[in-house]
Amino acid sequence: MAGQARSSGSSIIMQFKVLVVDDDRHIVSLLTQLFRDEGFEVRSATDGVRALEWIERGEADLVVSDVMMPRLNGKELARLLQARPVAIPVVLISAIPPQFDMPDVPFIRKPFDLDHLLQVVNDLLDGRARSPR
Repeated sequence: MAGQARSSGSSIIMQFKVLVVDDDRHIVSLLTQLFRDEGFEVRSATDGVRALEWIERGEADLVVSDVMMPRLNGKELARLLQARPVAIPVVLISAIPPQFDMPDVPFIRKPFDLDHLLQVVNDLLDGRARSPR
């Protein structure tokens, strides 16, 4: 199943946690359902400050975030997460083309193709499952 990874050397299966961050509740609802259907645990936040609260509690293996949000935007959130000792992968989504240079952060333009978004998320989590935590 897409949202799970087997722990090396054991039969323990980890369920990945995806944090969806967007101030548009319709997008949050759509992505929450998409990721749950794929077997992920899903958390959601309507701005970057609330997202950081989830992250500080260890509730995110990957973040899918809108760029334009109140209080703390997606670009600032991504920079904070990349600076952590163990970086948390971020996928940024927006209707507006990116105005920043973040080569390690995938960008998907709204309206997005759900299959493409899932592929990007699964590729990032596949790399994370192989690296030591």
